[in-house]
Amino acid sequence: LVKSTGTTGTVTFNESAKVASTTGLLGLRPATPSSTISSLRSRLYSVNNNNMEDAAVVVFDNAYSNNIASEDAFKLSNPGETFSIAKAGQFFALEGRQPITGTDTISFGIWNLRQQQYRLEFVPENMLNNGLIAILKDKYLGTSTVVNLDATTEINFTVDANVASAAKDRFMIVFTTARPLPICCFTSVAANRSNGT
Repeated sequence: LVKSTGTTGTVTFNESAKVASTTGLLGLRPATPSSTISSLRSRLYSVNNNNMEDAAVVVFDNAYSNNIASEDAFKLSNPGETFSIAKAGQFFALEGRQPITGTDTISFGIWNLRQQQYRLEFVPENMLNNGLIAILKDKYLGTSTVVNLDATTEINFTVDANVASAAKDRFMIVFTTARPLPICCFTSVAANRSNGT
């Protein structure tokens, strides 16, 4: 869906935008090759049947704004489980923002959950940045889990009878930069010969 900023509008798809796959299905070619785009795809699965219930994505590029702008796609309401990016009190299926820094956060909006086990899956693309660390904060459990920025990370969680376990703002990712640990507190250093070496 495309949200218009005026009263009317048109969307034109040219033949050059189409791409055929080996299965014979048609799709649209990205405007920018995906190898140059950084993104973090977030997916919500039901563990019971391994169904993907919903998903959201954040795309990072210098052309995007950290404010709500035309590159952000609002999340549509649905009666089932809903997973979104939360920003300024609104919810998005797609958020465009400036390249990630060590002080950024991604807040999630999640609702219509049932009492069962779920799995969050985070799929980074071109996110590996020297020293950048992503940590998933679970507000309900008070836990922090590292999210791999070079491979898919899966994290299971449970919604139980406690209303807070299904809180809309239960999860967020906090980015930070790694700092070298200080060298201190050595009282001695020893070396021993092992099997003649």
